[in-house]
Amino acid sequence: MSETPGNQSEPAQQTPNSDIVNLPGSGRDVQEGVALLTPEQQVEQLSNFFEDNYPDIFRSLTTDEGREFTSQGKEVPAELKEATERMWAKTPDLLAHSGLLVLGTGLDHSMPHVSYLRTGPAATPFGGAELPEGVRATILRPSEPNGAYAVSLHGGPGWFGDGQSHDQFWLPLFAALAERSGVTVIDVVYPLPGAGSWEPTQAAVAQTFNDVKNWVKQQRGSGSSQVGLITFGTGFVAARDVAGEADFHLIMTPRIPAGFAAAVESSRNYVSLAALDTRGTPADEVTAWMDGRGAEYKYSDYPSEHIIAAPSVWRGRVDEAAQWLAQQA
Repeated sequence: MSETPGNQSEPAQQTPNSDIVNLPGSGRDVQEGVALLTPEQQVEQLSNFFEDNYPDIFRSLTTDEGREFTSQGKEVPAELKEATERMWAKTPDLLAHSGLLVLGTGLDHSMPHVSYLRTGPAATPFGGAELPEGVRATILRPSEPNGAYAVSLHGGPGWFGDGQSHDQFWLPLFAALAERSGVTVIDVVYPLPGAGSWEPTQAAVAQTFNDVKNWVKQQRGSGSSQVGLITFGTGFVAARDVAGEADFHLIMTPRIPAGFAAAVESSRNYVSLAALDTRGTPADEVTAWMDGRGAEYKYSDYPSEHIIAAPSVWRGRVDEAAQWLAQQA
């Protein structure tokens, strides 16, 4: 059967010096006509993918596996802590990779941990004072600093968070906030309480915060500067004794134990929550706690299961928090 001229297709052309044959394309976008998933559906897809393909990591992200030890006053085994540090450290890359596989290749799945750090910040060890035992700190100086400073405190339920998970999850997250906002962040790794009391940790953090404030005064000379807090998870508990001394406080996914008290009414606050969180303190409890202290605060929540969320949601969460931080200078 002969072909009409209109049905004839052009012969495929081969790229010179290559085995690749250039097949004719449709000229249409790969996502054209595809109904995009809502952010909530994306969380479900990502969670299911993690549970099916990375069950150990999924369990670690959604369950406090050390609680069976800390609830009995026992130290978490070193092997469990090391394994947890490794698994949480992998999460930013896994969220980007999983997004490509289950949410669509035509979308931007870069995490803020990578996409927002291409221009800065510069990271240097903090040497402004002799820090308390067990504390180390890093200055995250953005490419365009606006004169404000903040101390950042990582999460983890008190028995992990100071190792690989800090270096690959929390530190890049705080660095992204610094670069996007212009706030110079002094990131603090503090001694973990484990199964013991938070009091020594809170005392160490308080001394460090005051050391940073004194260092900022030296940097600014006679000029004034705002010094705030950025806390994630149990970093909020670690900051108990200095919450009232901060000029501003970005509170991300806080853990609020029963009977906990902190002077958040003395600072300007922004509460940033994971709306679908099954691990952290529920949103209604967080807002009730803030309201009960007469605190003024901005509130936002995002479709996220603790830290499992689409990379675009993570970028939006960092962008909105950074915009608020920029206004605190």
